[in-house]
Amino acid sequence: MDGICPACGKNTNDLANTDPYRTLVGLKSGVSLPPICHHCRAPTQNIKKLTVACAPEGTGFANGLGQLLARLFKPFGIMVKMERLNKAKELTLQLPTCEQCAKMVRRIAPHYVDFDAHRIDLIVHTEFKKALEEMHRPDVGATA
Repeated sequence: MDGICPACGKNTNDLANTDPYRTLVGLKSGVSLPPICHHCRAPTQNIKKLTVACAPEGTGFANGLGQLLARLFKPFGIMVKMERLNKAKELTLQLPTCEQCAKMVRRIAPHYVDFDAHRIDLIVHTEFKKALEEMHRPDVGATA
């Protein structure tokens, strides 16, 4: 690679205006996380819950005739609502967050959410990512 981003054309080796202690990590719901703050790397047992949801804009029944019937007859409205609820997706992470960062970082904003892969991408402290990778190394816990 020549260090040029194919999407934006910027030099990927240019670290000006970047934070060397921040990195991107993809986390799946239910994965065990290290007991260090995801934001500052301080040891912590505190948790901050991050939930993201995606509700479908339209559904098979909710489109066309279903919409008309839902407006005219209440039982059809309930069916449309139930179909939307059944197709909604929600992902939750229990992020280790120290008390100080919990006060400072009121809202954790995902960088990207992939509902199909059940993954939330976040910008985290580099030491958090290192600890996470260490926890999930294939040889961790293996006996010789």
